[in-house]
Amino acid sequence: MKETLPYMEKAGKGSIVNISSIGATRSNAGISYTAAKMAVIGMTKNVAIQVAGTGIRCNAVCPGPTETPIFSPENAASFPPVVFNITDGEASDCDDAELREVCSRIRSLRTDDGNVLLINIHIASGTEEKALLFPTADEAAYGNRYASLLYDCSSQMPAAFDAAIRELRGGTPPYRGMSYNTSVQELVAVLNIGSISVKTE
Repeated sequence: MKETLPYMEKAGKGSIVNISSIGATRSNAGISYTAAKMAVIGMTKNVAIQVAGTGIRCNAVCPGPTETPIFSPENAASFPPVVFNITDGEASDCDDAELREVCSRIRSLRTDDGNVLLINIHIASGTEEKALLFPTADEAAYGNRYASLLYDCSSQMPAAFDAAIRELRGGTPPYRGMSYNTSVQELVAVLNIGSISVKTE
């Protein structure tokens, strides 16, 4: 919303639709999930009030339970929560060492299934540098300081993802959960791979 609102304000119209969950209205899901989805509703209401009368609408959809692979008993051992961090620039509120420390703490969080998987995605900035998708250890020294920093901050992808990543970019695992100078099409591909339901054993 932060990035799209200026364009809508300039046009004098627009519609924002955020995806929350019925779990936010009934509080019958896990604590973290409920809190996150309640935050979406709060954010939506706040923006709706701010843009009232400007021709811009801001609403949230709260879907109910959906039959997805996560409900299947055969996926009971699927990898734990995945955190996607999508950015179009460098962090400006901390130095590299602090960013590495914060990301290390995020990766240390865990469920009964294992540690959180942190995937950092940098959106293309119009430079001539080639995209770097799920880099291998040999590609860690990419030659770009920020790309190397994202490599250090990201999780190593579990072997269960290797086949999907190899199909996308080739190379030999292990792969790191990050991409640099990513196009829109590549962004979708990374999100698709990072969110597939796979077994860790």
